[in-house]
Amino acid sequence: MTKPRFLIDADEVLINFVDPAIEAISQVLGRPWPLDEAPPDTWDMFGDLPEDVQHEVDRIIDAPGWCSELEPYPGSQDAVHELQKRCEVFVLTSPRRKGRQWVYERNLSLLRYFGIRRGRIIQASPKYVCAGMFFLDDNPDHVVEWQAEPYNAESIGMFWSTKHNARLTQHDDIRVRSWDEVIGIVERRIGAA
Repeated sequence: MTKPRFLIDADEVLINFVDPAIEAISQVLGRPWPLDEAPPDTWDMFGDLPEDVQHEVDRIIDAPGWCSELEPYPGSQDAVHELQKRCEVFVLTSPRRKGRQWVYERNLSLLRYFGIRRGRIIQASPKYVCAGMFFLDDNPDHVVEWQAEPYNAESIGMFWSTKHNARLTQHDDIRVRSWDEVIGIVERRIGAA
């Protein structure tokens, strides 16, 4: 019997992107940049940065080696291992960075930390084009778009709660706050492994 497909985002679900990005923004600004300076009604922490600041932050983030230094969140490695017992796990991540090595470094870090090989990594900006039984992302817009696709009508989209989207008050009906909650949803849908 084929296992159900579980699609999972990388940044801010598996891998800590936001803390190093805050450090880069603070470095460019020459002062600490608290996350609450990001717009409260969006998941995008870069939304209100002036163009010159954003350009300099992009230069730092897109530099060779920056992506490969990002570390997994505590608990994410164990959670992926548990999900792999029940599902075919694919990482569905947006190749949004401009650095030419970003995709290569992302693939290496997913292999190093999670044992996920390149054939299980999908680099796609329109995530809704990928079908699965489950989808987990920190961007609620991605989850809503994904669920709206007819081939995902019977599937479950989950909005991962993290500190950069915690002030977002919409989409609590699809928000999940822990790996135990995610695994519980999977088990209820497909039965315990």
